[in-house]
Amino acid sequence: MPVELSDAHAVLSGVRRPDWAIDYPTEGDIVIAGLIAQNSTARTDAYTHYKITLRTMGQVIGGCGFLGPPDATGSVEIGYGLVPSERGKGIATEAVKGLLEAAWKDPVVNLVVAFPDRDNEPSQGVLRRVGFQHVDSNSEQLRWEIKRQPRSPIATAPNTG
Repeated sequence: MPVELSDAHAVLSGVRRPDWAIDYPTEGDIVIAGLIAQNSTARTDAYTHYKITLRTMGQVIGGCGFLGPPDATGSVEIGYGLVPSERGKGIATEAVKGLLEAAWKDPVVNLVVAFPDRDNEPSQGVLRRVGFQHVDSNSEQLRWEIKRQPRSPIATAPNTG
């Protein structure tokens, strides 16, 4: 479910909502809320920020999304994060798989990138598990990417006519 402007205002104001996990929002959620509040025009395409909600309890436990639409080269950047109490359960992996699925629906996208912190091994593990490759680094962040896989040609039966 997309993060709404009202969600961003609630995060920024510090007013707790009943559907938030006890350790939500995280620092990353606050940063994203600030970006959403600054750009009050809601995106109507897939390239937005989403709430990660624990299905069994209906609690918001994190967020994931795109940092904008694809650039001129067909590259799109993703980000994701979970509250500490829900990490290590495969939830981030599922969220990133969902982002990839959404990205690959757009024929313009040919590359998805992510920039986890150098010291965030669990986040790098998420990317590794879904097929990203570590390709570059700077002082604090590492560049991981996954390229669109070419579609295999559809086999056709020979014409025996």
